[in-house]
Amino acid sequence: MKKALLLFIIMSTGTFLTGCMISHGSHTTNSSSVYSESNSRINSIEPGVTTKEWVIDTFGRPDREKQYPDGEELMVYENNKHTTKHFSLFLIFNSNTSEDTKETISFKIKDGVVMEYWIN
Repeated sequence: MKKALLLFIIMSTGTFLTGCMISHGSHTTNSSSVYSESNSRINSIEPGVTTKEWVIDTFGRPDREKQYPDGEELMVYENNKHTTKHFSLFLIFNSNTSEDTKETISFKIKDGVVMEYWIN
């Protein structure tokens, strides 16, 4: 009886501790206007056809704008992404990493029409 109780306590303790031995996780936050590179609306942009008004209606006000003397405009939308990852192995090893990435989509506008766009 004592052996069975001792075995039960050892196995229960071992089972409990293995749940705490390894942990991991990941968390991502985005801060952007409206733009996200995975946004399917990007595929519907047609240079020479899509208007500046459509871009603003679709993505909101740009994060940056620049006017050029020849009448061209540059509109830039930014998406800043911060990812944090955590991994630990009981009390022996602990690792935390973080990564910041910046994605942008830029539109060159002439006479109210998108002439070209690019994603960085």
